[in-house]
Amino acid sequence: MQGEFYKSRKKRVLAGVLAGLASKFHYNVSLLRVLFVVFCFTNPFISLLLYTILASILPFKEDKEQEKMDPSHGLKEAERPKESSWFW
Repeated sequence: MQGEFYKSRKKRVLAGVLAGLASKFHYNVSLLRVLFVVFCFTNPFISLLLYTILASILPFKEDKEQEKMDPSHGLKEAERPKESSWFW
């Protein structure tokens, strides 16, 4: 996940966009949030529009990690290995 942008579920406050960006660029999350609030006061329309677009486009980091670990990701339902019917 070197070149990918993502959101984070672990440190999120609203949608996790700032937490994901802070994790990607190795910044402090609190510092990034303060800078975003200052940016919101100087350019409210642009900052909220940008945050909304990023929140709707970016995937969650945990989902991307799950896709990498799941060997049957991307397979159709008929192609997935069948699970055993044993219940114990």
